[in-house]
Amino acid sequence: MNQKSYYNSFAYKTSTTVETITDKTATGSQIDTIITIYDNHSDLVKSREFLVNGNTVASFNFNTGEAKIGEEIYNFDNGTFTCNDDEIGSERYMGTIAGQVIRIDQFKSGFSVEYLDKTGDIEMRELFDSKGNLIETEE
Repeated sequence: MNQKSYYNSFAYKTSTTVETITDKTATGSQIDTIITIYDNHSDLVKSREFLVNGNTVASFNFNTGEAKIGEEIYNFDNGTFTCNDDEIGSERYMGTIAGQVIRIDQFKSGFSVEYLDKTGDIEMRELFDSKGNLIETEE
């Protein structure tokens, strides 16, 4: 028997829309809920929050340019941190910090933060588990 694996709910307000996506296939400590707030006037993503078992493990604020994964905080250059949901994978969340391009990729099991050089090659990668703990740095 086929069962739904994702559930979406929407809450509409005057200036924003809140979308909650729950992944019913997530197990253990996998990311199971993503809450996105959209600006109703521009239809852009204002913020996104990632939860595991009801606890926030990461939050991205595209208005302030701040991404928080676990205890690690990334402050992006003014106006550069963006969310492009039309992209798949590591092109979805991008911005610059002190002029260096940073990509963030989100998986069920965690996050990858990639620091790119001027030619677009990865200089360094930080890997986080789904609880926001830094588990590896690749240089």
